[in-house]
Amino acid sequence: MAHFYFENVPHGKRRDGTKVNTKSHYDYIKREGKYAHCNGREEDLVYAADGNIPIWAMDAGTFWQEAERNRRLNGRAYREFRFALQEEFTLQENIALVERLIEETGIKKHHAYSFAIHDKKATFAPEHRNIHCHLMFSEKIIEHDRPLLSEQYFKQYAENAQGQAVSGYRTSRQFISKETNAALRKRWADLCNEQFAAKGLDCRITEKSLATQREELLSQGKIEEAHLLDRQPAPHLGQSYRNERTMERIYEEIEQVSAASSSDDEEDDDDAAEKTKEEAKRQQEQSIHEMKI
Repeated sequence: MAHFYFENVPHGKRRDGTKVNTKSHYDYIKREGKYAHCNGREEDLVYAADGNIPIWAMDAGTFWQEAERNRRLNGRAYREFRFALQEEFTLQENIALVERLIEETGIKKHHAYSFAIHDKKATFAPEHRNIHCHLMFSEKIIEHDRPLLSEQYFKQYAENAQGQAVSGYRTSRQFISKETNAALRKRWADLCNEQFAAKGLDCRITEKSLATQREELLSQGKIEEAHLLDRQPAPHLGQSYRNERTMERIYEEIEQVSAASSSDDEEDDDDAAEKTKEEAKRQQEQSIHEMKI
């Protein structure tokens, strides 16, 4: 089930607004340390990789631990892209898309990074897969001809009177602006759509909001299609699916939507008769499915 999700997060935060520990977040996405055995979580780490980890770090975990240790109180030690992969693609095809994104953004060449791909059953549609990627990277711009040891790596960049670098690396501001974020979201959608086309699949995804898509359909006179998008976007559930009361309430609402949809279908029989049976059935199933989500 093709779908779009892409989030650009400048260092994760807890519910109280404080920043998460960088090494702990690395352990989480890599399923290491205390996250090596996540009881009750139907989620699997299916692939992980690191890049540009300096030689002074024994492994990526050591690097991110040092990044946290050298982080200023209100500073950030990493930036993270969280984005959906597609169940229509093989694992290797999804990995290739992630690698291509890392290459095109310059992260592969200029930044230390770690990424992990998680794969689990979709919460409300277990016949589908929820495949997604966590990509965390340091915004320090590596100068490969000027390797720095740990005590200098995270220091603020400085130059001497002759303009020569004497401390630290520059910190990138490439991924901060709204314009860049919009371009990232569009590029990810384009990469996935290129792969859909290469596989001969008709499905496509878009980075555009529901409101934008609806306005475009209305301007084209596609009233019924626009009506399907006249709804609130589905929220990112996060930890919600682990709360039994929350899940009970959500499932009750799903049943109510299904019941209401069935009633509407009976009332709209005359209208549906104007279309082919096959097209009416397709739109009906799509509408019910989207309202459930």
